[in-house]
Amino acid sequence: AATLRLESDGSAHFFSNTTPGSSTIKSSIRDILRDNLGVQDEAIHISPSSSQMVPDGGPMCVSRSLSISHFLTHQLCTLIQQQRFRNPLPLEVSRTFRPPRGASVTGRPGGYPWLAPSWATAVVEAKVDPVSYQPWVSGVWMVVQAGAILNVNHARAHIQGNIIQTLDWILHQRWQIHHGYLASRVATDMKIAGLLQIPSITIDFVDESGLPVSEKHRSKDEQPPRGIGELAQSVIPPALLSALSQATGQFFDHIPITPELIHRYMENP
Repeated sequence: AATLRLESDGSAHFFSNTTPGSSTIKSSIRDILRDNLGVQDEAIHISPSSSQMVPDGGPMCVSRSLSISHFLTHQLCTLIQQQRFRNPLPLEVSRTFRPPRGASVTGRPGGYPWLAPSWATAVVEAKVDPVSYQPWVSGVWMVVQAGAILNVNHARAHIQGNIIQTLDWILHQRWQIHHGYLASRVATDMKIAGLLQIPSITIDFVDESGLPVSEKHRSKDEQPPRGIGELAQSVIPPALLSALSQATGQFFDHIPITPELIHRYMENP
């Protein structure tokens, strides 16, 4: 849910339950309010999330907050514009996001719980030490189609971090499972790979037609922004296992991929 109030002095106040303290999300909201209502940056006030102003919307994440806040802000600006020269200031409008009927889980195969899908593909270059069987990743290339990219640098940095985390999970972490459950201290014992272990990473964004995305040049009919948070976790593991399978001639279908696992597959094909 979100509320927008246009004051009599021309300032705008924005309230939302999906706006955490992210500079990217706040910058996106400011851009929308400035471009649609003509309000200057210094007159735009984005209030911290508070259930006193808008209903609680549950757990938040950057991807969900970015896409939903972007959608609601455009709707609120349209409502303000419709009333701006008909009713006296101040004006206050509110909107609540509700997923379309198709975006639900039916309980049977075919349920669709997401608002809109993002797409990605990845290529991983890897090698295996012939003596120690230690796998190494030397390069990662990833292409993402996720609608409008509001801040290319921030989006690329976010995906890079997710790639590094995913590679670390696949190559270095050891999951302890007891009676079908992860050990309680698994998360606190995790160690992220050092800088010397981070491969070269290239990330590109494309639109629906496959053309490169630029935040400076946007078309009026572009798709709204969609989530990119965990895309790397979906495409990096199969790409890495495929690369290691090509390097060794053995088919790997298990993670984490450790030297011990590679040795066992090589000795017992």
